[in-house]
Amino acid sequence: MVAQRLRDEFGLSCPIFDAATYPLSSSIYGLGVPGTRTELRVGRPLARTVGPGVASLLLGQSTMDRTTVPLDTGTTVWWRRFRKPILHPDLQDADLSAFARETLNSTLRSALGKCTVVNSWHAEESADWKPYQLQLAVDCRLAVPETICSTDQDEIEAFVAKIEASGRRVVYKHASSSAAFGMPTRIVDAAARQRFASLKYAPTLFQAEVSGGVDLRVAVVGETIFCCEWRGSDKERHFADIKLENDPRMYPAVFPAGARTELLNLHRRLGLRLGIYDFKLDTAGTPFFLEVNPSGQWLDMELEGGQGVSLAIAQMLAGVEMGEKPARSIYTHADLERAYASAVPPRGNLEWQPVFAAERAGT
Repeated sequence: MVAQRLRDEFGLSCPIFDAATYPLSSSIYGLGVPGTRTELRVGRPLARTVGPGVASLLLGQSTMDRTTVPLDTGTTVWWRRFRKPILHPDLQDADLSAFARETLNSTLRSALGKCTVVNSWHAEESADWKPYQLQLAVDCRLAVPETICSTDQDEIEAFVAKIEASGRRVVYKHASSSAAFGMPTRIVDAAARQRFASLKYAPTLFQAEVSGGVDLRVAVVGETIFCCEWRGSDKERHFADIKLENDPRMYPAVFPAGARTELLNLHRRLGLRLGIYDFKLDTAGTPFFLEVNPSGQWLDMELEGGQGVSLAIAQMLAGVEMGEKPARSIYTHADLERAYASAVPPRGNLEWQPVFAAERAGT
């Protein structure tokens, strides 16, 4: 969507590069060669780059389809949801595979060293540490739920007992983001208590539930705040995590004025230029900071909530300030389909089908 914005509004070239395709179908040229411009030669993106057989598909791509991107101070890179490079199928040894991944990762980051990267490497990584987020939020005087992050069963049980004694419930969630172990925020119940002993393997976040008010999803782009209320279709709330509610949708909202300065201070402290924040209001209307995802989802904020997030991101990446909003400041589902069709092969494309077939065969 943002790539489409950059083309529509500014006429800028915006190749889409999936790091998973490096080095099987994408390559870096001229890195470390004096007097030679470093270039990224981007292979055609696949609709999917997961599942068995993908490495062979990437190796089979024609080098004639590659797009050349100069990696210098004039190039801006939106680094979002980095996927590890897919290794050559010849690499079977675990130690050699680990060495190859580390080398590919460091080489790719080195190649982008002269570019403007949004968000910066350090900010993107450290802002994803949930306990760190909460510590900075407290420093910035945002309201934060009572929290403990621990592996100690006795400490966790004491915390839960204290919160429940006050008539409130306790929720638990991951202390860090992990695509391999996704888990929604859940209420501590009898089944969860049975698993407390297993927390000795890795810490988990426990928090006093914030109840009574609405859920807010907030996108901060530069210094601009976009806000939506997140509601399910049922009048009654069934889950601690709004994403589990029946047909959750985004609706236009205004972020509470009394916490705007604190939110922007947190955004700066995290070193982010773009961040997606989740807040929950209590019965008094106080916004409680829950978490921030530097590469979070914001598309529904635009398609359902009418927030011009894609335009703001495109302006930031292009370094251009527009005097007036364009005639179509909000993109629709039709624009999304147009952007997707121009970025990756459609699902009926023969290049997509073998990946799907391979995944089915592997299940």
